[in-house]
Order: sequence, then structure tokens, then C-alpha cells
Amino acid sequence: MTASRVVTSVAAAALFLVVLVVADVGRRQLTPPAPTESGNTVDGLLMLMGLEAPPEGRTPAPDFSLPTLGGDTIRLNELRGQVVLLNFWATWCPPCRAEMPSMERVYQEYRARGFTIVAIDYREGPELVEPFVKELGLTFPIALDRDGAVTDAKYPTSGLPTSYLIDRQGRAVARRMGYVEWDGAAARALIETLLAEPQAPSEARSERPSR
Repeated sequence: MTASRVVTSVAAAALFLVVLVVADVGRRQLTPPAPTESGNTVDGLLMLMGLEAPPEGRTPAPDFSLPTLGGDTIRLNELRGQVVLLNFWATWCPPCRAEMPSMERVYQEYRARGFTIVAIDYREGPELVEPFVKELGLTFPIALDRDGAVTDAKYPTSGLPTSYLIDRQGRAVARRMGYVEWDGAAARALIETLLAEPQAPSEARSERPSR
């Protein structure tokens, strides 16, 4: 084989290798990486639902203690170990009424797996709240913030409804002001992802459904 043929063969082989490398790089660029951590999945679902993640990341949700419509007392820290949807609402609020049925459906679907809802009524009494709850057939816990102290001081908002999602470790994951279809595909995927996250060993609680 002549020297010119050897040079031509080597050049051809080198060109072939370059083509393979370029093709592999292009393939990797076109194929989106699969999420490797639940955080990646949560972030994507929050964006899909239009929920706001805390700018400083997940931080402990402010604790509170409020009376319930049934005459008990509910304290947020006692729900540690569950995924909690805090929903601030009022009977005079049309979007609040509109999203309540989806909240009831998702509560029934996931309550046995460690998900609960605390719906905090803003500055109303049981004489207004109880007929509303009975009319819509709501079974998740209803708390009464009659003087607005918890809502105004610990979870301030400029409108209702406003919702917070809290993970098993008691940290705020997301916030949303306005109507949410809580039993939609993206919302259910988000709840399931949060339910799949581990609890802090020292803070794990019973996952019995709240009443």
C-alpha cells in the first residue's frame, strides 16, 4: 500500500470517529435528562401548576393552634409526618367555593396515605361556616381564624383563597393565591411525589387520617 493510500485511510477513519462523536453529542443534547431527585420533579410540577416555591428554599412552616368547627383544637406541628395542604378561605369568596369540591376529592383519595387538608376560615364564625361546609359535604378539618391573627401575622396574603403545601418534615414547599384544581393530574402527581419523600426519623408521626 502506497504512502498516499495510508494517509487517505487514516484520514477517513479519523473523519468517521469525528462524525460518531458529533452524532452522540447531538443525541445527548436532544434527549432531556431524567430527573434524578424528587426535588427536580417537584420543581417541574410547581412550574406546571403555577405555584410559587419559597425563594429561600423549603423552610419550616409557622406553627399555629386554632379551634376547629367540630370544637377540637388543631396544631400544625402535630401534623408533622404528613403532607399538609393549608387553605385560607372564606364563605363569601367565589373561587374558594369553586375549588372546595376538588379539595374534598383529593382528600378522600390520599388521606389514608398521609395527606391531610386544614382549611382555615378567615374572620368568620361557625354560624356562617357550618352551613357552607354541610352544603358542600366537606369532611376535611375546618379551622376558625376568627380574629385573623394566624392568617394576617403568620401567613399574610392579599387575597383568598391562598394555599400552602407543606412536606412531611413540616416545611413549606409552595404557595398559591387563587383557585387551584386540586384533583387535577399535575396536583395529584405533586402530592404523590411529596408523599414518597422520607420523613425525618426523629419527627415521624402517625399517619392516621385527621378528623
